[in-house]
Amino acid sequence: MQPIDLVLKHNIEDHLGGPGFVHFSMHARLTAVGFYAKLGYSQVSPEFLEVGIPHVKMEKRRRDASGHRGQLAAGG
Repeated sequence: MQPIDLVLKHNIEDHLGGPGFVHFSMHARLTAVGFYAKLGYSQVSPEFLEVGIPHVKMEKRRRDASGHRGQLAAGG
């Protein structure tokens, strides 16, 4: 049986992130930052409130088919 973090990675990132899809972004609750960090996400914003709960923006770039890491477009 696989740990839940690996199941999420394989079923969400690998399945939904098709060819050329190299950037993932999310608003994560502060209590979940460590969980997403273990999956390779990095915090890219200061803390903010969303629906009254502290969150931060987290992002992850994975390698595309050519082996290069995805880049964000200018401005975000």
